[in-house]
Amino acid sequence: MAQELENLKVSVLAKETSLCEVRRSLETARKENSRLKYDIKGLEANLNREVKEKHDLVDSLEEMKNSTLQVKQKMEDVLLEKDNVISNFVNYMRQMKEENESLRKRLLKCEGELRADKKCVVALCERRRAMTAQIDSLCNDKEILNASLKDMDLFPVKLKTTEGKRILKLDLTKTSK
Repeated sequence: MAQELENLKVSVLAKETSLCEVRRSLETARKENSRLKYDIKGLEANLNREVKEKHDLVDSLEEMKNSTLQVKQKMEDVLLEKDNVISNFVNYMRQMKEENESLRKRLLKCEGELRADKKCVVALCERRRAMTAQIDSLCNDKEILNASLKDMDLFPVKLKTTEGKRILKLDLTKTSK
């Protein structure tokens, strides 16, 4: 029995030693578990931060894509407007060319009319000179006639008698016919 008691003591001591080792192992496992939980929380935080950064990056890329599409649409609108402006300018230039051609034809016609008018003006000036010369001549003739009339006024009796004879002759010729 003593032997059994001794065996039990050794067995209990071995179990206690084993239990101490298990407790130490459990304590170490708990510490390791606690450290792992802390590491896991840190990794989760890092992972969440990276996921958030990537999500923000995706959002930024999406916004950039949308703004790029808007810029592209605006550029297409600007190019379309530029094409319209160019087309309108080409049409305007064509109209201006046609109007210039029309004005050139009108100018040539007006120049022809101007040359004809100049010829008419030259002819009218020559006619005016001729008429002025005639008027001057008629004025001279008038002065001569006025001088002659003044001379005739000096002989009124003679003029009246001649005039009366002429009237008489006219009357006689009318009655004899």
